[in-house]
Amino acid sequence: MTDSRLPHILLRERPDGSDFTSTRSGGGEKRIPGRQRDAHSSFLKSRLEAAWREVEDERAVVQIERHGVYIEFKSDPGADLVTKSLEDIRSKKVRLLNVRTETVAVTNPDTGAPEEVVTTYATVFVANEKKDHFLKKIQEYAEADTEKGRPRNADLINSIADIRKALSIESFWQDATSLIPDHMPQWCEIWLSNDTDEVISGFEAS
Repeated sequence: MTDSRLPHILLRERPDGSDFTSTRSGGGEKRIPGRQRDAHSSFLKSRLEAAWREVEDERAVVQIERHGVYIEFKSDPGADLVTKSLEDIRSKKVRLLNVRTETVAVTNPDTGAPEEVVTTYATVFVANEKKDHFLKKIQEYAEADTEKGRPRNADLINSIADIRKALSIESFWQDATSLIPDHMPQWCEIWLSNDTDEVISGFEAS
């Protein structure tokens, strides 16, 4: 058998140590916009239902049966997206697949000067039987309060600016979007959840 082990990496100089320093201002507090409860919950509910309908319409056209849908959540520019609450660890049927950021230019409302801010996108797989998972969270936000009098799921729902069906490439791309191949074919590395025949055949049929 061929020895496939790689050589060790040897550091020739003693590394320097330094304490961790957060790059976020405000003592690490979340940057989550305030929302008008009724209007925001209605908007997100309609956007989520529209995204799901779009996926189901595509299934009917291409006649491919899938076990779930891929949804993309978006933050406001310069605000945080509470990505840790976009996954259902217990059931493993709502999975956070990818988090990416895009830098956009906006006008500072106080100074009127242009500045660059980051928008966060998260791609989530939702199994068919978990269709109501996020609808339930939005409904709880609209109707239920915590013991402290805040809307339930407020941090998560307020951090979501928009919801849409995941894009076929951009939502899963891990590198700079400028590297996405255009009309010229290029080799790309694709990571699948596992190497079962079902997963591979599903990818090849996409």
